[in-house]
Amino acid sequence: MAANALTVIILFEAAGLDHANALTAAAFIGIAQWAGRMADFLGGRRWSGFVTGLAAAALFPLSFIVLLLTGSFGGAMLFAMLSGIASGITAVTRATLPLQIFPAGAYARASAQLAVPSTSPLPSHRLYSAPS
Repeated sequence: MAANALTVIILFEAAGLDHANALTAAAFIGIAQWAGRMADFLGGRRWSGFVTGLAAAALFPLSFIVLLLTGSFGGAMLFAMLSGIASGITAVTRATLPLQIFPAGAYARASAQLAVPSTSPLPSHRLYSAPS
């Protein structure tokens, strides 16, 4: 995440923010991630994991539209809020959504298969085979 934070600071400065405001807006991303996780935690029983995952997926492009269209500190803070909330919700959803898709007994295997990076030199179907 440190490299991502550095990239965001550079993007904010390229958009015209001074270094102090760019750092402030970038630091707010972490607070927004926590808020996203808390919103998902508090509403988890009322909302489907699919719904929260789709909402988070919609917030990412919206946050980048805000970043592209504004060069102000307020726009950077709005980007940080939207992007951070989306990131926080996505972190929780990525861990819990397999429980809604797969049977409880297959959760560990399914989670392991989903966690294999797409850049892995080994095909995931060879690492984890379905039970016979």
